[in-house]
Amino acid sequence: MMHGPDSFVPAVERAGLARRLALAVISRAAQDIGVSVNVSLEQLQRQDLGCWIGQALKTGGLPARSLSLELTETTRVHDLALLRRAIRRIETAGHAVCIDDLAIDDGRLRLQGMGFAGVKLDKALVKRLPEDARARRFVLHVVRRAH
Repeated sequence: MMHGPDSFVPAVERAGLARRLALAVISRAAQDIGVSVNVSLEQLQRQDLGCWIGQALKTGGLPARSLSLELTETTRVHDLALLRRAIRRIETAGHAVCIDDLAIDDGRLRLQGMGFAGVKLDKALVKRLPEDARARRFVLHVVRRAH
């Protein structure tokens, strides 16, 4: 038998356990729910990124796996080896690294084979899919490369 919150929350509150229940729910949600944060190329390549992210997660009581990073499209990548090392360093710290807002002509498709955990498509590209055959071909190409 399943009980809705209206059947037990009043009793929990009367017993003075509302805070403990809230903490238990928040702690469980923090373990199960993931968050993605945009980072620039410069930030991703910093040697200390994993340390300060780890400290922030520790302060918030979140596990490393709950945070993934999305490389923004604002800076062109010139040093692929440096980027590859940065991705490995962040993955070693327990975080996934994805490409953020990939679009047809932004030139970052070449990065897809570098060990990124995923690709987030640009919203304008997704909106074009129903009517634009070129957009659909591009997305199919991205999906094939991901496999």
